[in-house]
Amino acid sequence: MMQAAPTRGSGYRSLLRQRAFLLVWTGGAVSSLGDHFFEIALMWYTFTASRSSLQVAAIAVVYQGTQVVLGPIAGVFADRWDRRRTMITCDLIRTGIVGAFAALTWRFGFSLPGALLTLFLEEAAGVPFGPSRRAYVPTIVEPDRLMTANGLLSGTRQATGLGGQAAAGFVIASVGALAGFVIDAASFGLSALTLSFVRLRTALRVEVDEPDASPDPTKKERASFWAEMQAGWAILARTPVILTLALFGTLDNAFFAMISPAMPAYVLDQLHTGAWAYGLVGSFQFGGALVGGFVAGAVAQRLRAGSLIIAVGLVSGSAVFLVGLLHTVSIALILWGFWGFSLSVMGVVEQSLEQALIPREFLARVMTVMSSAAMALMPVGSLVGGYLANRLGPGLLYVLIGCALIAIALVMVFNTAIRTATVGDAQG
Repeated sequence: MMQAAPTRGSGYRSLLRQRAFLLVWTGGAVSSLGDHFFEIALMWYTFTASRSSLQVAAIAVVYQGTQVVLGPIAGVFADRWDRRRTMITCDLIRTGIVGAFAALTWRFGFSLPGALLTLFLEEAAGVPFGPSRRAYVPTIVEPDRLMTANGLLSGTRQATGLGGQAAAGFVIASVGALAGFVIDAASFGLSALTLSFVRLRTALRVEVDEPDASPDPTKKERASFWAEMQAGWAILARTPVILTLALFGTLDNAFFAMISPAMPAYVLDQLHTGAWAYGLVGSFQFGGALVGGFVAGAVAQRLRAGSLIIAVGLVSGSAVFLVGLLHTVSIALILWGFWGFSLSVMGVVEQSLEQALIPREFLARVMTVMSSAAMALMPVGSLVGGYLANRLGPGLLYVLIGCALIAIALVMVFNTAIRTATVGDAQG
């Protein structure tokens, strides 16, 4: 079993005094910041060049489809491989891919097919990174501080969005989309450098079954790839709370996917503003998510996790519904902040339940199976969202999405597995 090293305090400050966690946290923050520049640059350039939300949806489909198809496969390898080295390798490969795209864009100009190919290659190379980090965190953080660590990681990810989205909007408006691509490539390189300083002696001791532990020559031969994947599915099937959350998450994410393709049209046609406001919308979303990430741990310790998930689901749907009706910039920014808050709280609580209930040796593969299942309908949602945004306009589309999200949250009230789920019981 994991031998927890004695530490003082239980807050964020003491967590950041643990060198291994500090480095993992820093690398993730740097990489996340660069991602926002790439995302804003790619989606804004595509819409302003084509005036088609459906073409923007193509970007989302490539991202989501890559995650859905490759996620479960990456999860198995993330459980097999050294997780720290996997993260470093992913970052180095993505540095080269995005850097090459930036160079080609500078030389020959922007190409949507080239951008889609770059996005596919970059996402494919990075698929193992997420599950590797999620499975690595429990090996460097004590069990009773896992919720706090997840809240800090989530909150920091949102904080980089808060600054990154706004900065990206202003940089792209003043310098051009190319800057966003260059910054993203550099962020991957800096993340790899940071993670290279993590050493096992700085982490907690883990079971010999962990990929980062020293190999044991007396162990029996490893099971086949497909057997390991099936074992992950079996664990998921035997965990009712996690399985049910995955099913509801699939429905939620299908409607969430409709939001992004319509966003450039919403900013231009409903708010009557430009790229700077597009960045601010993202910043307020991440600002709300930042607050949600930091308070989720404290709130979840006092409330049933399932009740909290239902409540923030209602907040999420209500925010999108009102965004579709109210087209004032200041009100819209506040509503998008509430939307980001609700999604962040939901994500932290769900991830903490997963880490507590899933056996450590299956963690990466089960979490990627869940993630891929939850994203299974997102490519369809993105295409439908792009099509309906062109036909109905983003305002009416957001009203319909909000109604659907509220309905899903209300259905959760009648599901016993979700309604009675508690993080405290899971951690115990």
